[in-house]
Amino acid sequence: MQKSLTKQQNMMVGTLMFTYALYYLGRVNVSIVLPALAQDLGVSRAEVGALGTIFFWVYGIFHFVSGEIGSHVSPFRLVSIGLLASAIVNLVFAFQSSLIIMLILWGLNGVAQSGGWSPM
Repeated sequence: MQKSLTKQQNMMVGTLMFTYALYYLGRVNVSIVLPALAQDLGVSRAEVGALGTIFFWVYGIFHFVSGEIGSHVSPFRLVSIGLLASAIVNLVFAFQSSLIIMLILWGLNGVAQSGGWSPM
């Protein structure tokens, strides 16, 4: 016999789903605009493709760091700070016109995003 979830458990599941959706949006949003970004910056698609590369490596490496941090601080705090930092980085990223600055910011987004999964 399957037991139904309590109201508090349902709220927790909904909150986690919403939080993960926000994290996901902050992670994949740049891939949609890569062709237009390359054209606007006057660079090749391969050069703007470096955004994905830098994110991939930083995000992957910092998962280990976030996992360790998550062992010592509140998961709520780690997830909240990561989500807020990712939102700020995404906002600042939108106003940049230098590929180098964008690469740095997208790497920082990888750091912020890495805190979203490890403690959950």
